[in-house]
Amino acid sequence: MIYVSVFFIVVSALGAFVFNIILGSIKTRTINEVRYNTRFALHHLVKEIRRADSINIGSSIFDSHPGVLSLENPTPGENPTVFSLSGDERLQVVYGTHSAQFLTSQEVRVTNLVFENLGIPGQTGNIRIHLTVSYKNPTSKGEYNWSQDSQITVNVRTIP
Repeated sequence: MIYVSVFFIVVSALGAFVFNIILGSIKTRTINEVRYNTRFALHHLVKEIRRADSINIGSSIFDSHPGVLSLENPTPGENPTVFSLSGDERLQVVYGTHSAQFLTSQEVRVTNLVFENLGIPGQTGNIRIHLTVSYKNPTSKGEYNWSQDSQITVNVRTIP
C-alpha cells in the first residue's frame, strides 16, 4: 500500500512537471511570435519612411487608431506607399497599384496603430509610430495572452 501511494505521488508530480513544461513552451512561442512580428513591422516601417521623398499629409490619418501613413516613394511604380490595417487587424503595405503585402502574421493582431506627424511644414517629415501587437487568443487561455507596445520616431531623410 505504501509503495502504491509513493508511486502515485511520483507519477502525479511528474505529470504536473511535464504539464508545466508544455505550458511554458506555449508561452515562449507566443511571446516570440509577438516580438518577431513587432520587430519585423517596425523595421519595415522605419526603412520605408527613411527612404521616402515625403509624407502625403492629406492621404494619411494621424493621431487616431487605426492610422494610415501614405508616403511619396522615389520609385515610380511604388508610389504612393501606404501603411494601414487590414480588416482582420494585420498591418499591411500597398505599393502604388500593387496588391497589399502583410507585415504581420495571421497569429497576431495589431490592436493599436497610431501615426503622429511631428514634422514642421516645409522641412523634413518626422513621424512617431505607436504600435501594439497582441497574440490572437479566441479561447482566452492564459498561456496565449501576450502583447507588446512599441513607440519609435523616424525622420524622412530626403530634404524637400
